[in-house]
Amino acid sequence: MKKAKNRKMPEYLVRKKLYYKMFDSIFQNQINELSKQGQSIRGIARKLGISRQSVRKYMNGTPKYKAPVQ
Repeated sequence: MKKAKNRKMPEYLVRKKLYYKMFDSIFQNQINELSKQGQSIRGIARKLGISRQSVRKYMNGTPKYKAPVQ
């Protein structure tokens, strides 16, 4: 069996991860605000342009991304 090499994560993946974290907080705030206004999950999904499943995930808590392999 080959031993796994200890590699640093490429810069573009680091930026991508930060990008997703930024949008997590933005979506979380918007979804919470719209749900307080009485919007349905379907209505929120249409307004934000994301899937209903994603809206449910954000309503139950921020989705967790798998940690990148380093």
